[in-house]
Amino acid sequence: NLGPLHQTVLRIAPDTDGGRVTALAPHPTDPRILYLATQSGIFRCANADPDLRGDWTWESLGDALPSSSADGNLSVGALALSPADPSVLYAGMGDPFGTDARGFHVSRDAGATWSAAVMLGAATRTLDILALDAHVILVGTNAGLWRSTDGGATFSSLPLGGSAGGNAW
Repeated sequence: NLGPLHQTVLRIAPDTDGGRVTALAPHPTDPRILYLATQSGIFRCANADPDLRGDWTWESLGDALPSSSADGNLSVGALALSPADPSVLYAGMGDPFGTDARGFHVSRDAGATWSAAVMLGAATRTLDILALDAHVILVGTNAGLWRSTDGGATFSSLPLGGSAGGNAW
């Protein structure tokens, strides 16, 4: 069951929440494979064919994602595939519009396993991920713009308008 779930944090209408979509990442060579990030996890569909009769099948990849918050929150703000290898996924934690979570994760096996969280300063919300090649990744967060030159193993903060640490909105 992917939702809807009863909303207990915010009291706004409607009172159910199916998991806001925060990113879609299509596989570059297999149009049937589609990755979906939501405020409650990451999912993969391997039969995303508009001509298919019946429902598409979704598999949760969030079950293997290490928790990045004290309460076990797996809210995902952004998701991207490496342009060099589509089995490499990048996930930035923290829904930009509602749910805080911390960290940046990498999967090198299409989401079966994930790296431990790399913290991006005080960031609790990921706004976007731009994977430029196999090594260079830019990540916009509520605590600045971050760059990795080693495929997501480490990050450095980039100045925004003369200062580091601002919201990269």
